Amino acid sequence: MTNPASDLRDLAAWAGYCAEWIGESVGAPNGGRTHATRTISFEAATFDDFLIGLRRLGPELDRLAQVVERPRLRLVSGGRA
Repeated sequence: MTNPASDLRDLAAWAGYCAEWIGESVGAPNGGRTHATRTISFEAATFDDFLIGLRRLGPELDRLAQVVERPRLRLVSGGRA
């Protein structure tokens, strides 16, 4: 069985890597690229919003992993939480 916090951190690292890779690959000029590279059209503002959201995903997943590792429990008098 895997640790959920570790899985979240792995996903966070993957999201950060993907955001950088997409930003460099799609945002770069086509000069010097191989024939296998395709030029795509996109609205720059929408693409930037997508990358910003993807970059934010990593830190949010890391924050969630911390909560999963150290859940906050409140003890209530009477024996119920």
